[in-house]
Amino acid sequence: MLDRILLVTDLSPDGQAAWAVACTLARQAGSREISVACASPAPSAYSEFDSDRVLRRVYDDECQQASHALKQYTDACLAEGLTVRTSTISGPLAEAIARTARQERADLIVLGIRHADTIDRLLGKSLVGQVARSAPCHLLIVKPSR
Repeated sequence: MLDRILLVTDLSPDGQAAWAVACTLARQAGSREISVACASPAPSAYSEFDSDRVLRRVYDDECQQASHALKQYTDACLAEGLTVRTSTISGPLAEAIARTARQERADLIVLGIRHADTIDRLLGKSLVGQVARSAPCHLLIVKPSR
């Protein structure tokens, strides 16, 4: 039974397909709620900026874009009769996803993916592989729509 679905997203355009799949599964399973864990950008993603002011501006812009995207998705779910509970995860993502799934007592994790580069996959650095090894429940991987 899929009473508790955890959607993990970075709110990128590649993640749109995962939202659609999670909503469809929730409706078909008779669930009224989706838990959404938004991955926050790692601080190292901003290390190329020299100025704290520039860094803060870029971070604030990304947060504003993410907030806008999250509102659009949440509104679409509400229109379909689904409630969305959101949280933000940070740190090592595979660990954070597994921890959130345990806290939410998720029956399924829906994870939208981007195309990992070949070297990351060969070195075992694929997020999908790490999550699959540590997830406390089933994992559904959704490729981006193209």
